Parts: sequence; C-alpha cells; structure tokens
Amino acid sequence: MLEQKGQFSDSVQKNLEFTIYEQLVVKVDTWWNFPHINSPFNRLYIVSAGHGEVRVRDTNTILEPGHAYILPLHTDLALYCPKRMDKFYIHFRLELYGRDLFSGAGKCLVRNLGMPAVQRIVRMAGNNDTRVALRLRAEVLTVLAEWAAIDQEDFHVSRQIMQKYQGVLSFIQQESRAGLTMEEVSRYSSLGAASLSRQFKKDTGIPLKKYIEEKLVQKAKEELILTPKRVNEIAAELRFSDEFYFSRFFKKMTGVPPRVYRRQNQIR
Repeated sequence: MLEQKGQFSDSVQKNLEFTIYEQLVVKVDTWWNFPHINSPFNRLYIVSAGHGEVRVRDTNTILEPGHAYILPLHTDLALYCPKRMDKFYIHFRLELYGRDLFSGAGKCLVRNLGMPAVQRIVRMAGNNDTRVALRLRAEVLTVLAEWAAIDQEDFHVSRQIMQKYQGVLSFIQQESRAGLTMEEVSRYSSLGAASLSRQFKKDTGIPLKKYIEEKLVQKAKEELILTPKRVNEIAAELRFSDEFYFSRFFKKMTGVPPRVYRRQNQIR
C-alpha cells in the first residue's frame, strides 16, 4: 500500500542519507588511465575543461566540459584521459532505507549542466567558507536529484525490510568483521539463528551469510581506497587471523587481491 500524499516525501526527508567520502577539484592528464574500476561508492564528475572517456561494458561516453556524470557503485568500468581534463569530483553514497539510489543503474549517467553552472560549482568547491560549503552541498544534491527518481512501491518494500531487520542490519553495519556468527547477529532479532537466516532470505532474496560477507568486503574496499593503511593493518582491524586469510577472502569475493584492487581503484 502506497503512502498518502505528503507522507512519502516526509519519509524520504527523514531517511535519506547523503555520505561524501572525498571531494576535490583536480587537473588530470594521460596518467589518468584506469582499465579496471569497481568502486564501493558512486563517483560524480563535473567537467570544466578538457576531455576524458569512460567505458561501461561496450558503451563509451566522452566526458565533456559543462556536463555532469555519475559512475554508479559496484559497476565495472574503465577511465581514460587522452590529453588533459579539469573536473570537480565527489565520491559518495545516497541511500534511502539502506539502499543506494544509484545501485543497479549499470551505466554512466549524463546531464548537461551548462558551463555557467559548472563554473559556479567549481568556484564554490575552492572556497573554505562554511556557508559556501553548505550551498555547494545543496548544488550537488540538486544535480543528483535529476537522476534520483524513486519508485514509491519499490522503496516501500525496502522500508519494510529496514524496519523489520533494523537491529540486525545496524549491528552488521557497525560490527562488520571476520568471524561474525549467525548466533551473534540473531541476538538483535526475535528469531533464532536458523529461523532468522531463512526469513531474511525469504524477505530479501539474499542469504544472510552472503549479506554479512558483502558488508565486510565493502568495508575492506573502503579502507583500501580511502585510507593509506597497509593491507596487514586492515586485516587486523577487520579481525582476520592474518593477512593471508584476509587476502584469500577478498580475492574470493572480488576476483583480485587487495593490493591489486587498491591500485586499480585509488583514483580521482
């Protein structure tokens, strides 16, 4: 059942989470050449000069001045700059009821902003005034809003799942680590471990064990891309017995070892 007029908008305002992991104005040239990218967050590129190129599957998109581009999270893609390119970028997630609005897009999203808008955003990005930073955030959300259409019925289901498993999902998010057991997770549910596992798969289509592993590898990806920590430090923080077991788990989940993943994805 869909929510009444005004209720859905109010629910979105209260539950929408916009997380920025990194943002910067940069100039790149031919070193910006990355054939194997798959990030745990979305990338927003707003191009002010020069050209670049992104390939998703068999589709190539030219990155042109005056345009904004979203490269969705968990999407295999390649990036290339033939000469030079100036851009403002943001690494972010935009989640409603625990689900990213760009998850599953599977392609590069493009919008023509016009050079005046791009130049205004770039100027704001280079300003340290708090008031300007808030206006920049509003500008970015306005850009993202053009793509973030929400199917009310679809997200009504997501909200029901979030509400039903709120304790479980919060615990997994906060305590994501190697060796996390079903018994530990089930303490945050009225169900026993076996019943919780069956019900979770029925409601979400994802086995609970797989969900726990996906959250763990997502956390590992973020640490590899967003921090300078050594692989053995990340392994220890995530409570793997040693770097070898962490690397074996990471490769099983992603297809590449941690150091290779870091080298492929630590870009601007």
